[in-house]
Amino acid sequence: MSIFDVLCGLSSLAISAPGKPDWHAFGTGEALLESIRVALETKLPRGLHTITLSPINATGLLHFRWRGAAFQETIWTAQSFWSRIAILHLDLLNPLPYYQNSNKKDFIKTLHDYLGSFNRSLKGLRFSWIGEAGPNPLLLDLRYGGHNFSAPMIVWCALSDVFLRNVMAHDGDLVALRQTRVPHLLHYELEDEEVVEHGVLVWNNEGVEETIPRGDSLLEGFGSHSL
Repeated sequence: MSIFDVLCGLSSLAISAPGKPDWHAFGTGEALLESIRVALETKLPRGLHTITLSPINATGLLHFRWRGAAFQETIWTAQSFWSRIAILHLDLLNPLPYYQNSNKKDFIKTLHDYLGSFNRSLKGLRFSWIGEAGPNPLLLDLRYGGHNFSAPMIVWCALSDVFLRNVMAHDGDLVALRQTRVPHLLHYELEDEEVVEHGVLVWNNEGVEETIPRGDSLLEGFGSHSL
C-alpha cells in the first residue's frame, strides 16, 4: 500500500533533497524522488495542489520532473495529476557557478521545461536560488536565448502570484512579464535581488557565453519598473 493511499486528504507535499549543487551520479536520493513522482502519478491524490521542493539540487530536479523524465518513464496518467498543481515552491541550489557552458545550457533547458510543464494550472510560484544569485526563472528564454537555446517563452494561463528570491533583476523585467508572459499577474515580489546593469546573456554558435550590449537588449523599450 502506498502512503498516498492512506493520506487521501493530502493537500500539500514538501520534499527536501539538498545534495550537492552540481550534477552528480544517480543515487538513493534520486531513486526516492523518482519513486515519489511515480507514486503520485499512479495514485493521483485529488486534493493535492501544492508542491514544495526545499531545498532541491539540480540532479534531484532532473529526476523529479514529470515531463521528459530522466530515467523512469512517465506513465500516461502523469498529466492528469500534475495539471492540477496550483502552487509551486522551489528553493533550488544554484549549480551554474560549478558548470561548464555545455552543462549550463542543459540545466537551463531542463529548468525552463520543468517550469513550463505547469503553465496551464499554476497560480502561485515561489522560487529562490540558494547560493549565488541566478537568472529570473520566468525569463530564461530571454536571458539565455540564442542558437543553442531556442525554446519558446512560457505563457502562463493562470499565474497571478510570484515571489522570487536571490535572482538577477534587470530593468524592464516586470513589464516584459506582464506584457507577454504572465497576463494575469497581480503580485510580483523580489527579495535579495541582484540588480544587473549589463544586457542579455546568450550563447553563440560555439556555445560560448556572450553579453548583448544594453542598448541592443531584447527588453529595450519596455522601460524600468519599481516594486
